[in-house]
Parts: sequence; C-alpha cells; structure tokens
Amino acid sequence: MNAYLFLYRKMWINRIRKLIKKPASLIYTIFIIAYFAWLIVMLQGWIREGGFGTPENLSRVLCAFTIYLSPANFASYARRKGLIFLPADVHFLFGSPLSPKGNLLYAYGKTLQLSLVFGAVMVPVGIFWFHVAAWKMALYFLVCVAAESVLEASIVLLLYGNERLGKGAVRIFGWAMYGLLACFVAIALFLLYREGFRWDVVFQYLDSPWLCLVPIIGWSLAVMKLIVLGPSAVTVIGTVLYAVSFLLLVAMAARMRCTGQYYEDAEKFADDYQEAQRRNKTGEVAFVGKKKKYKTARVEYRGGGASAIFYRQLLEYKKERFFIFGFVTLVFLAGGLLTGWLTMREGDAMQSAVWRHYLIPGILMYLGFIFSGYKTRWAKELENPYVFLIPDSGFKKMWYATVIDHIRAAVHGLLFVVPAMIGMRISWWYLPVYLVMQVCMNAVFLYSNTVCRYLLGNVVGDTLLRSLHMIIAWLVILVALPIAILVTTLAGIAPGLLAGSLYLLILAVLLAWAGSASFVRMEQ
Repeated sequence: MNAYLFLYRKMWINRIRKLIKKPASLIYTIFIIAYFAWLIVMLQGWIREGGFGTPENLSRVLCAFTIYLSPANFASYARRKGLIFLPADVHFLFGSPLSPKGNLLYAYGKTLQLSLVFGAVMVPVGIFWFHVAAWKMALYFLVCVAAESVLEASIVLLLYGNERLGKGAVRIFGWAMYGLLACFVAIALFLLYREGFRWDVVFQYLDSPWLCLVPIIGWSLAVMKLIVLGPSAVTVIGTVLYAVSFLLLVAMAARMRCTGQYYEDAEKFADDYQEAQRRNKTGEVAFVGKKKKYKTARVEYRGGGASAIFYRQLLEYKKERFFIFGFVTLVFLAGGLLTGWLTMREGDAMQSAVWRHYLIPGILMYLGFIFSGYKTRWAKELENPYVFLIPDSGFKKMWYATVIDHIRAAVHGLLFVVPAMIGMRISWWYLPVYLVMQVCMNAVFLYSNTVCRYLLGNVVGDTLLRSLHMIIAWLVILVALPIAILVTTLAGIAPGLLAGSLYLLILAVLLAWAGSASFVRMEQ
C-alpha cells in the first residue's frame, strides 16, 4: 500500500512541477479555474431565480452525468482499454513483489479523479442549491460514489485479471457493454418518436422509469433516485438488483485467482498509448489498438511547383479505405437526417417558422466547433521541411494544401443541408448560400491556424496554441450572427443570410492572405 501511495504522491508532485515550469500552461490553468468559479456563481443565481432548486432537478443533473460518463467507461473496461499503465508503472510495478490485483486497482484509482471530485462537489451543491437533506447527500456519496467505485473496481478485476476469459469472451463482454449504451439511446429515440422534438422530452427522458431497469448503470440510477427522491416501485426493484449485483461481483473479484498474465498485454498497451499521446499532442487523431491498413494506390502528377502538395495528399487519401471521408462524414449525414426528420414531425409549426432558416447554419457552426480541435492537413504540412523548399509562392502552397479540405467541407455541408432543407421545406436556392457558409467557416479555421502559429508558436505549447486558435476563430465566426440578424431585420431573411455569407467569405480571403504572408515569414 505504501508503494502505491508513493506513486500517487509523486504523480501529483510531478504534475504540479511541470505546470509551474510552463508559465503559459499555468496562466491557462488559472483562467480555467476562474472560468469555472464564475460559472458556479452564475449557475447559483440562475437556479435561485428560476426556481430550479428542487430535488427533482438534482436527480436529473446526476442522472445526466451518470449516463454521459458511465457507459463509455464500462465499454472501455470490457475491451481492456480503460486502464493505463505508463512505462514507469510497467518497470516499477510489474517487476516488484506487489500483488497483480493491487496493480490493477492502482491503475483504476488513477481514473477515479473526475468521479470523486464530482461526487464531493455535488454534496454541498445538493444541500445548499437543491435543498436536499444533508444525511441524504452523505448517503449519496457513500453509496453512489464510494460503493460505485468499489463495484467498478470489481468489474475491472474480473475483466482484466480473470485468466479464464479468452479473447472471444472479452469481445462478447465488450458488445454487451455497447448494448447497455444502446438501451439508453433506444429509450431516447422512443420518447422522441412518441412525443416529438420538444424541450420537455429531455426531462421526460431523465425522469423515465425505464432508465432504472438498464443493468448495472440503470440500477445505480435507481439507487440515486431512491436516496434523493424517495422510494417507488421501480427504484426499489432497481436498488435490490444493484445490491445483489454489488455483493456478487465483489465476492467474485475477491475470490478470483490472478497471477499477472495480463502484464504482457498491459506493457504493449502502455507503449501504444505513449505513441498515441505523442501524436495527439501535435493535434493528430491517434487511437490505441490495431494498426491502420492502407490500400495500394497510384496518382499521376500534373503541373509543377506547389501543385505537388495537392497530388501527394491525393495519393495519401486514395490509400485510405474511405478516401477523404470518415467518421465526421457520418456525423454530418446523421445530423442532417435527424434534423430533417424531427422538423418534419413538428409539422407546420416548425416548417413555417422564420428562424428555421438560421437553424441549419447554427448546427453547422456547432458541428464545426466540435471537430475544430483536430489537426488539419495544412497544419501537418507546416511540419514538413520540403514544403518550405518548393519554389513557389506561399499563397499557392497554402491553397494546394487546403483545396481537398475545402472539397470535403462542401460535401459534409451538402450531406447535412439537403435532408435538413427537405424536412424544413426551405427553398432550394438557399442551398448554395449554406454551402458557401460551410466552406468559409472551415476556411477560417484552416487559415487562422497559420496566423496563430506564426504569432504565438514560439510563446505557448501546442495544446494551448490549439485552444487559443479555436477561441480566436470562433470569435471571428460569431460576428456573422449579429450581422445576419441586423440585415434580416432591415431587409429580410435572404439578404440576412447573404450578408452573413459575404462576411465569412471576406474574412476567409483576408485570413488566407494573412496566412500566406505569415507562411512566407515562417520560411524566412
């Protein structure tokens, strides 16, 4: 036990030292803490003035966080991907006489930080903001935080340390955990189908008794609702099932024999994880697991100068399984289909609303925000020395390096806009306007990256640089909103959308010019 406490203590000391040695990261951390402090004050006033300080709303908040965090954790445990042993842990722990079960619990303990902090914060929040009795919140922490951690630790031991489970059984457990996640999604889709797209459906979902019947995760929700809201038939049944599963899993984990056969897999996973972390720090999307497979491809180079960048990227994309498309493409398509279906279900009330014309660019803007943290091809090209040696202008280099990104942005916009416009019954001449807005928003993110890298690249680290780049780009994009609203008020919907598109187009061109100038200076 002393060895594990020593490792925990050194881990936090090293994190603090690393934070102090980087002033930019320290300032960024202080800013985040100040932001959350301001957010707490704002939420307190909002809850008091809006009359939301009730036990029912606390139950909804806790239910939402549980559904958001727990299924992904269980799925990662089932695939033996949730625990992280760093190379230092591998060398220090695996060769020591420490128990293999203890090593698993040590690695699991490093994943408890968020849940323990959240549980500790929710105790005073529940007492003072939502007016729940202090003994109930203390019981909530003991059962729904402490006991839940013991239950998850037992599942971790059974899945990682069980030496009787083969790869097939592990795969089955993984699909079973995804099945639990599918249960939550199915309940949400059923309510949307039955009630339509309304805000109160969210509260109906969080209050649904069906959630309490989903194995393990739903049963823990039943315990939480029993403590906060009082007993009901469903919560009592869920609590009994949770207690039985808790005792059964803890007993099985305690009696299970574990000799450390997982060490080899954990060591390999540690190396793969370190490599993925190194790539993620530079903004790439890296996953831990099987190596990516590429197809055989050929491309015919035409032209000269900076066009070589375009053909090299084209060759790389042709080796990909789905060319220039991927998971993001499916998200845009699913978002468009869902938006069109939900608005079509609302009927004339939604299809005749004036603001529906701004719903599409608003969702496109939100989706762009979600995926704006990923590293673009142009950002990767800046790390290649040969780009600076090509005898051509900086503008041409930047254009040929980003033209495929513009094409992909247009295709993503098309996949989202077409089904959404069909559901909202919007005139088809708005289609090119929406596509221009999508491509220009994407261009703002692309070209502002070069400007930020030139101005701040030598001052802050990669993580902070990406955050600042995202904030600056979004501040530029959000200016289009008041411009569109003002012109809409004065001249109508169509001129308002055209004004917003024109603003984004001008900003994209200006940032392209500034980015090419910055690129030339970076070459020098």
